[in-house]
Amino acid sequence: MMQEKRNQLDSIIQAIDETAVLLQTNKQDWESIVRVIQVIQMQPTNDWRKKYFTEEQLNQMEHLSKKYYSEEQREKLAEWGKDWTEEDQLVANQQWGKAIAELKLLVSTAQDPASPEAQALVQKWQNLVHQFTHGDTGIQQGLRNMYKDVSQAPTEQVPYPLPYNQEEETFLQKAIKIYQQNHSEK
Repeated sequence: MMQEKRNQLDSIIQAIDETAVLLQTNKQDWESIVRVIQVIQMQPTNDWRKKYFTEEQLNQMEHLSKKYYSEEQREKLAEWGKDWTEEDQLVANQQWGKAIAELKLLVSTAQDPASPEAQALVQKWQNLVHQFTHGDTGIQQGLRNMYKDVSQAPTEQVPYPLPYNQEEETFLQKAIKIYQQNHSEK
């Protein structure tokens, strides 16, 4: 990944150097200028994350990633996320927001974790998790371990608060267990 970044930066520098030479000789070579713009636009960037997280939070998330995922898994996640945009994240946030709102509603109305509504929520939840894990069992386990530890960690060690409380988490875990039992029998 570092080599890719290095190659991208080298391409940008080369394009800028070529354009600078042309501009110094008063040759208005618009193709070179367009090339610089294109090379820079090819730069994958996740700078948009800095709008939502502090540097400390990003560092904590990086630390958690290293703790819960192998280097191979981290490379998979990086590959899957290389084209992930702020817009993609906003859509995912909206989907998760709806799922969490459903969870809160089910708990606040004392629904049974085995109810059709709770089981439908589990299906949505698993689909959202699958979007992240791509069904990779190792990444799924790392994610489970991370959320388990994050839910038990002191607030100052957590890069972001969990969007549900202990009661809601317990409900969700019960609903997931029921869902898995119902679907493993088929």
